[in-house]
Amino acid sequence: MFKNSRTRSRRNRRHRRQDVQTTSYGSLEDRRLLAGNVTVANTDNLYIRGDSLDNQIEIIGNDDGSISVIGKNGTTVNGQATPLTIAGGEIDTQINGVRASYDFGLRANVGQGDDSLLIEGVEFKGSSIVYGGPGDDSVGAYQTNFRDRLLLQTFTGNDSVSLDTADVGKDLYILTLDGSDTIGIDTAQLEGDVFVVGGNGRDAIAVKDSTVLNELLVLSQNGNDYVSLENVLVGERTGVFGGDGNDDISLDYSNVAFVRNTIVGGQSNFDRFAINVPDVQRDGIELRTFELGGLEDDVARRKMVFDDLIVSGARLGTVTELAILTPDLSTLTGAVVATDLAGALNDTPNLTVFAPLNSAFDKLPDGTLESLTGEQLSNILLFHVLGESVFASELITRTEVETLLGPSFTVELNDDGVLLNDNVTLAATDIRAKNGVVHLVNEVLLPAS
Repeated sequence: MFKNSRTRSRRNRRHRRQDVQTTSYGSLEDRRLLAGNVTVANTDNLYIRGDSLDNQIEIIGNDDGSISVIGKNGTTVNGQATPLTIAGGEIDTQINGVRASYDFGLRANVGQGDDSLLIEGVEFKGSSIVYGGPGDDSVGAYQTNFRDRLLLQTFTGNDSVSLDTADVGKDLYILTLDGSDTIGIDTAQLEGDVFVVGGNGRDAIAVKDSTVLNELLVLSQNGNDYVSLENVLVGERTGVFGGDGNDDISLDYSNVAFVRNTIVGGQSNFDRFAINVPDVQRDGIELRTFELGGLEDDVARRKMVFDDLIVSGARLGTVTELAILTPDLSTLTGAVVATDLAGALNDTPNLTVFAPLNSAFDKLPDGTLESLTGEQLSNILLFHVLGESVFASELITRTEVETLLGPSFTVELNDDGVLLNDNVTLAATDIRAKNGVVHLVNEVLLPAS
């Protein structure tokens, strides 16, 4: 299952570059002429967000301890065709061929096209979140260590998610939604709970030659799915549950030291089970067809935890992370990265950000953004930020608010709603972040010249 990704990643090592590139806002706009662009910012967590085109991204640990973010097949990184190289930290766990370490976590949204993300030879010390998009996406990690929790989620499309020769220090959560998806875990050391949920298409889920220190729960959903566990040592409980379709479920424990507390079940009388367990261990296996009775409580509890993780990852990141992980804020994200404001917005507490949607920037006259100097662009962005957290219920009681730029803008409540700076309307309010609150606006707030 993983041979292609291994071969590709080894082949691509010959093409690594270690040039650190600077970015202008104009170069970010030029990306529309190319295959696609990813925006990268390394302020604490490593943030990566693809655009609406097809992107191919690689995050590679280099032999000198640095980390390269590489765009392949025409994909640019921060508007540049050459790789972006980031200094690495000290490696905590020298296993799996890891060559570089990042002191925080990864926050990635591959974009809205048919995208691929390969991570190889890197250790991430903080919790990490990777989102696929609506296209046919591929997300793979090879020879990579995640020292904290890892959340992988794909959406529509026929997606592929793989962990090969990897270590996850805390809980691992993998969720695919619509489409016929492939999920593979091979030669992994998983030190927390593992929860894998297939999508609504015809899915293939395989876990092989791996160790799970706590619980393992695998749940397929709609479709005729294939689920395989081969030589997986689980420290606590294992649950493998088929969904609404006619599923094939295979367990091969022939080379596992022990099997304990394993339940295998399906919801269809046409499900097929193939279980290879030594006789001395067979007492640890319970096979049943279930109707989501007693087992539903446990499945529902795990899915609720997963939903909470998605919310905490998407809604309770910093204001910088929210922008980078939101496709409708890609123009704002490019401006923030180009003006080096990402770090300030990431680290400062109690902020309010009025975030212009992409459509808001599109309303500006042609060439406006490209004609701005870096200082002018920075001033416009700071005019969208308050140095205090102001939720909508309080905003409507104000007549004006002071921005980080210095000048204030007016707040007016009329029959049509809230009006900012005489002509700016709100698209959404009260999006909570770790360090403040974000309101989406339909126009760009422009300070007086």
